[in-house]
Amino acid sequence: MSGMHPGQHLLTTLLACALPSCFLAAAAQPQQLPLRARLCLPTRPAQPCVDLEVPETPQQYAIGLMERRSLPAHQGMWFRFSSQDVGFWMHRTRLPLDMVFLVGSETPVVTRVVAAVPPCEALPCPVISAGEPIDHMVELAAGQASRLGLEPGVAVSLTWLPAAEQP
Repeated sequence: MSGMHPGQHLLTTLLACALPSCFLAAAAQPQQLPLRARLCLPTRPAQPCVDLEVPETPQQYAIGLMERRSLPAHQGMWFRFSSQDVGFWMHRTRLPLDMVFLVGSETPVVTRVVAAVPPCEALPCPVISAGEPIDHMVELAAGQASRLGLEPGVAVSLTWLPAAEQP
C-alpha cells in the first residue's frame, strides 16, 4: 500500500468507484473481523474495557459493520486515520450505533459522540463526521458510549491485544 495507512486509501478507493454499489455488493454477508485491540478508560478503572475489531484493508473499512444484526455490549470496531476529516454513513447497517470520534495518538481524547445513529435503508444516507480532522473513530452498539462514560474531553487508551488474548 505504498506506506500509506489503509484509511488514507479509503477515500481514493471510494472515489475510484463509479457507483456506491462497488463495495456494497461485497457487503451482502456481514464481515466478522478478529478482536485485535482494546479501548479502556484509564481515569475510570471500574468501567469495563471494550474489545475491538480492526479493519485493515480499504474493503474492510468500507464494509465496517454493514449487515450485522447484533454487536455484543463490550465489543466494537476501531477505524484508524491520520488526522483526517472523514465521514461515515449507515447504509445497510442493520443496528443503531454510537460513533465516538477521537484525536491524539499517545492518549486519544473523545471530541464528539453521536449516539444511537439509526440505520439507513435507502440512499442517499446522511453522512456523520466529527467536523474536524480525527485520528480514530470507534463504533459501539447504541447506548454503550453513554454507559461507558465516553463523552467529549474523556481520555482513553487504545491498545493492541497480545496474541494470547485474541480469540
